[in-house]
Amino acid sequence: MPTFLQPAPLGPRSLPPPHPTDALTAPAELPGDPAAAVRAAPNERDRYPGEHYRQPLPITVPPAWATPQDREWYVCHEEENMSEKIRHSQNKNFTYFTIAAQGLPRFTIIEMELYPDQGSSRHVIPDLMVTGGPPADADGASYLAWSDPPIHFILEVVSARNTRAHLQDKRALYERLRVTEYLEHDPYRRTLHLWRLSEGQYAEAPADARDRYWSEETQLFYSLDGAGDLRREDEHGQECLLPDAQAARLAEETQQRELAEARAAAADARATEEARRRAALEVRLAEMEARLARLAELEAKLARAGETPAAGADPPE
Repeated sequence: MPTFLQPAPLGPRSLPPPHPTDALTAPAELPGDPAAAVRAAPNERDRYPGEHYRQPLPITVPPAWATPQDREWYVCHEEENMSEKIRHSQNKNFTYFTIAAQGLPRFTIIEMELYPDQGSSRHVIPDLMVTGGPPADADGASYLAWSDPPIHFILEVVSARNTRAHLQDKRALYERLRVTEYLEHDPYRRTLHLWRLSEGQYAEAPADARDRYWSEETQLFYSLDGAGDLRREDEHGQECLLPDAQAARLAEETQQRELAEARAAAADARATEEARRRAALEVRLAEMEARLARLAELEAKLARAGETPAAGADPPE
């Protein structure tokens, strides 16, 4: 079962009000003593498919005296690091390594709890974030939107259980947090959307002629392959692969190149041999034509003398 911090009892007036524009930060109160300062997060149990999480997941509310530096109120919930399907993890992790290999002046984070609002422990866990730097508490496992560096890019790989309303809520949250780019990848429905912040609001970025989306923040093209998984290309259109996959592709390309070179060398050798044989035949033919010409000349001389050359005799030189 999940464990939670237990704050000192607070009066009902100490509860921070929900954010008026963010459904993700508007939990409903649990029945019971309001002094317990505990709220239930709607749809939070959707994160947990097991039988033990049938009840609404309670979360603690930091007291009024909690400061942005009080990170013990914004803790990592280890029970939320649940195992995911391999496909989901591969799309997320491969993108992480690709962005990290770009060498951009950015900090790439995977699966860190993001707390949008000070005074509320309601949080989300983006699959991947690209930020302006590490969180102030580099040893922690939480990201505080109001004090840590700005977020430039977020990738969400949609799971089969995510509803459209849930995705809209997340998009609204990231827009409110001024996340510059938000990439939403649904490998099950084979859809890909990139939203870019423009004048404080998200506008969906158009795809190019090859159905690719260019991200200014990660300097990569994103598209879908035939199976609906993410394909990543650099600015030159070269597909970005992990080192093992890249090494395998280079080995295959080297093998194909060596095979092509061997075939070309064999063809050249055959052409050279054919040319040599042709030249030898032409020399032999020229010699035979010369002998025939001398023989014809000898026959003409003998005919004039009234003699016939012996059969098989060579013409005089």
